[in-house]
Parts: sequence; C-alpha cells; structure tokens
Amino acid sequence: PGFAALRVGQMLAIGSTLTWALSLLLMRRIAQSERTGTILTTFLLALGLICAPIAAVEYRTPSVGALALMAATGLCTGLGNLSLIQAFRLTQAATVSSFQYSQLLWGVIFGLLLFGDRPNSATLLGSAVIALCGLYTLWFAVQRSQPVPAAELD
Repeated sequence: PGFAALRVGQMLAIGSTLTWALSLLLMRRIAQSERTGTILTTFLLALGLICAPIAAVEYRTPSVGALALMAATGLCTGLGNLSLIQAFRLTQAATVSSFQYSQLLWGVIFGLLLFGDRPNSATLLGSAVIALCGLYTLWFAVQRSQPVPAAELD
C-alpha cells in the first residue's frame, strides 16, 4: 500500500505474476497439440532451472519433516498442473482462468488457519472486485459459447 518505491520482494512478486500469466498463455496454446507428460516435464524443468541459482545460494540440509513437506508440495504441484493441462484441453481458457480466482479464497482461508492472518477491509474489497471480474468473465464465456436461438436471428 502507498506510493513508496518498490523493493526487491515486490518486484519478484510482480515478476512471478507475469511469469505465471505467460505460462498459462503458453499452456493454453500448446495443450491441444502436445502430450501432457511433455508439457508437465517442461514446466517442472523450467521451474527447477529458474529456482536452482537461488536454491544453491540458500541451501540448507533439510530435516526429515522438511523433506516430507517438500515431497508433498511437489506431488500437489504436479497433480495441480496435470489438472490444469487437462482443463485447458476440455474447455475454454476463460472458463479455466475464472476458476483460478478461487485462489483468493484459499489464500485467505490458509492465511487465517495457518498464520492467524485476518484480512483487512481493503483486502476483502479488492478480493471481491477481482472475484466478481472472474465471475463476469465466466458468465461472458458461457453466454458466448451458447448458440443464439433462431427466433432471435430474425
């Protein structure tokens, strides 16, 4: 909030958002022509290559609990991306992206449960605006995909 200069963390968050949007655009484009395994492997390799320099600098030998958490995170990431690839194959991109706005709700729920972070009114208002935009996009996509009745064409 405010108009202070952006710091490294904020710039990384913006970069992450742009990179995620680019990956969704690419996935939508290639989901019909490439195999699921190829898409998933390429995504995970690219993610590993991007994260490797940071991981090398910040490496700490993980505990058994941390390894289990990392394995669970990897499994969930893989399953989530498999589901996303399949969703892009089965329906329009506008429909898929509209459901991604549910991440706002999950973020608030996990923030509250895991960290005791209560969202303020600005966060709730902003989330509501973004979610409503997503619902409008979904509604528009559904309306556009339905055939116009013959009586309305006259």
